[in-house]
Amino acid sequence: IQVNNEHPKPLIWVATADSILEKVARGRVALQAIKQN
Repeated sequence: IQVNNEHPKPLIWVATADSILEKVARGRVALQAIKQN
């Protein structure tokens, strides 16, 4: 950790909000399918 802290890299956000929300929606559908079975 100390080595990483000496040379930190900035977080670069590459996903769009829409793509994240689509993944959340797919995850919810999958969880509902699991709960029903």
